[in-house]
Amino acid sequence: MGMDRIDGADTGETAEGRAGVEHPPADLPGSEGSLSRAESRKNALAANESPASAGPETAVDVHEPEPYAKRLDIPIADDQPTPREILRGFRPAEAGLPEVSEGRAAEYIAENADRRPWLAQAKDCDPAAIRVLVAMDMGQGHALERHEGHADDERLQRRVTGFQDPAQLDDAKRVAGIDGLKPGNKPHRCADTATAIQDPEAFATAFARGVRHPSVREALETPFVAGKVPQGVALTVEDLLGLGGHRYCSAYALEPVDGSLDEALRRRADWVTAKRTSNQDLDVPEPMCIPVEIRDDAKIKFYFRPNRDMNGYEISTMYVEP
Repeated sequence: MGMDRIDGADTGETAEGRAGVEHPPADLPGSEGSLSRAESRKNALAANESPASAGPETAVDVHEPEPYAKRLDIPIADDQPTPREILRGFRPAEAGLPEVSEGRAAEYIAENADRRPWLAQAKDCDPAAIRVLVAMDMGQGHALERHEGHADDERLQRRVTGFQDPAQLDDAKRVAGIDGLKPGNKPHRCADTATAIQDPEAFATAFARGVRHPSVREALETPFVAGKVPQGVALTVEDLLGLGGHRYCSAYALEPVDGSLDEALRRRADWVTAKRTSNQDLDVPEPMCIPVEIRDDAKIKFYFRPNRDMNGYEISTMYVEP
């Protein structure tokens, strides 16, 4: 099975079903006037996706979806678990991460949110989501620092135009483009696009659901070989977050110069170098970026690294690729 293949994508068969995950009960006829799980899901999603029907006093900004927390009890898809069930079923050990209880996770947030700002949004999340986010923070990956809600639109723009790393906590070093995770004041690098799943509960759900996908499981359970890592895995936004999941994602891309992305990349490198080495006005034009549309069929990619014990693998990063 190819590691970047999404099983069942062409057949309609759901990967979650084949992964052995417990399912919620199938929709059953209820008493008169009650709604099945599928009907509840459709109605709730319609309300979230169609704000134009609201009157002026209840108008909703179409660019600001309801918090993903309001979808925690809506099945991801027909005959699939809800996000809350996915979060509660998360087992850190399956992702190569340290075990942590909901109680300890809440304490961890209280102890560390001030010095690890990417944890700040988690304080008001569902306890099961907090547990997922804390387990990730206890691991070695960098998805939480660079690709979750801490990476707001401004940080994404600064990262893609000036190599400002959201994981870098020293303001001067961040402005200078110094990586926040690598030792030795090494330069930060970013491709031509920076992305994030900016709702913490959506981010936690994508991670927890992804961990149970057969292709991700296959990668994480690969027998350890020093110097090698499993191939990355790509799943869709809709598969992990449900219909409309793209609305919780954001992306910015480097703006081409005279129609050339290569020229934009070259000028960005020149601008960042000049900014690091000069306190005077720069002759190099400042790079610009543009928002990028993310759709439900966009990919969420998982990459892997050796775990701390060097006897298995964990997820190195998870990010959206438009």
